[in-house]
Amino acid sequence: MPAKFDAGPCDCCKGGAGLCLFTCCCPCFALKEAADNITPAGQQSQGWLYCILTYPIGAGICALCFLGEEVAQKRGIKQGGLPCSFAKACCDCVTCYSCSVVHEARLYKEHMASRGGAPAIKAMERK
Repeated sequence: MPAKFDAGPCDCCKGGAGLCLFTCCCPCFALKEAADNITPAGQQSQGWLYCILTYPIGAGICALCFLGEEVAQKRGIKQGGLPCSFAKACCDCVTCYSCSVVHEARLYKEHMASRGGAPAIKAMERK
């Protein structure tokens, strides 16, 4: 596992420009996807909670703060805890923290799928 986030400040296009556009234009769904990606197989994701916190309630910074810390813990990244995550979330427009969180969640899902910890998405079989 990495010691720091793979995509650093202003490095949000590391996951592709589409990731940056997705996170900027649809932060609600981006945080939902990240929460879904770090949820172990067989457990219910709290992705919709992050989605609801972002827009209808307007607590996107808080949602990003908690989700960022959870993603960091799952990836084994030491980032300074919730205070550091909160500082990064407050400066998201400069640090691209939300893009980094979504990117790391995707990397976590890929890593778990490659280890067999989470099933990769398979096409449906016809009978």
